[in-house]
Amino acid sequence: MLETILGALQRTIQADVALLHTDITGLIGLWEQIIAQLQLDVQTFIKRQAAYDLRFISIEDSRRRNNLKIRGIPESIPTAELPHLVRRLMAQLLEPEQSRNIALDGFFRVLKPTRAPESASRDLRVRFCSGTDKALVITAVKGSTSLNFENKTLSFFTDLTGETLHWRKTLQPLTALLRSHDMEYHWRSPRALQVKQGNVVHSIADISEAPALLTKLGLTGDALQLPSTNAPKSTTHQWNANATTPFYPKEQVPTAMTAAVT
Repeated sequence: MLETILGALQRTIQADVALLHTDITGLIGLWEQIIAQLQLDVQTFIKRQAAYDLRFISIEDSRRRNNLKIRGIPESIPTAELPHLVRRLMAQLLEPEQSRNIALDGFFRVLKPTRAPESASRDLRVRFCSGTDKALVITAVKGSTSLNFENKTLSFFTDLTGETLHWRKTLQPLTALLRSHDMEYHWRSPRALQVKQGNVVHSIADISEAPALLTKLGLTGDALQLPSTNAPKSTTHQWNANATTPFYPKEQVPTAMTAAVT
């Protein structure tokens, strides 16, 4: 009698345990599905946020399209005298008629990068009314051999967001290689590097695409030093008081000039 009762109780417990195991297994499966869906949602949100960020950066870069930065103008120059000084620089760079026709929308000093020396002067941001006028000045800067002020070398560079500057910096190994082969390339918005080879235009958005691009260009024998993927992605604009890299179509960083502005 007792054995019968114990046997029935054992079977009941075993059935309950089996049912509980089934329930737990079902819950685990459900939670795994929920976690997988949440991970997909997070990835979707990350991609969407990245797209929004890129769109914002593109808009900000477009807003700065007609801007040009000048580095090296002493802080001792009063703000009221900056328009006259900029006009003198334009006259030094351009033909008289071109200089007179340049239309400026405004100029002001910008905040210094966090890593700039205490003694460094703030950059002067000049906004042109026309992109054509800005292009004239850039061309003149590239062809000039003389431009400084009060014994200080002036540098000119395009006005881009820190994010765009950082992205272009990651592509420097590739652009340096392209320049060594005299290959023309262009920066395109929102984030693309285009390389023209004959009638074919190749485009990439990330340095990881560079090996495939080099294969298409027939440059597979060239060594390309890719940046470390573990390096932190800082968007801080690093200070460079004596940069000498030319303007577009080369790297968009300061171009040093030497000679007097009178």
